[in-house]
Amino acid sequence: MKLVDKMKDENLGLAILYNFTKGYGHVPMNVYDVVLPLLYHDGFRNHLFEGVEVEEALTKCVQEDASFIQTILDAIEEDKEMTSRALGICLLNKYLSFEFEDNEMKGIYHESSILDINEAINLGKFFSGKSYEDILNILKKRVLALSF
Repeated sequence: MKLVDKMKDENLGLAILYNFTKGYGHVPMNVYDVVLPLLYHDGFRNHLFEGVEVEEALTKCVQEDASFIQTILDAIEEDKEMTSRALGICLLNKYLSFEFEDNEMKGIYHESSILDINEAINLGKFFSGKSYEDILNILKKRVLALSF
């Protein structure tokens, strides 16, 4: 079991989701579902730690493991409960608030003492303005682009 697997809990999740929100802006609720699966994936996270941009990290992960996208899609379902708990703690601690905007509920960050996690902030910036469906399409296109 890797160290990150042992640390996967609401506290790490809330720090990641908080920082993702910082990078993204006003986050549609279902977009949060992709964040933990991506940043908990060893290969993807390691590429980001190396300073690789998000788009290149996604491409490298697909090149290294053809089942990467399916692994992420499976993890989205598996991690939904942890994501919900982490968002709930963020709300209770007033790190995030949730407001109805443009006909959907969105998460908004508030200044706090949570340390910056650059990988989560950069992921938020990369996905900023994109819907859940847009993000899934970005992931799936990565597989199609490499299969030709």
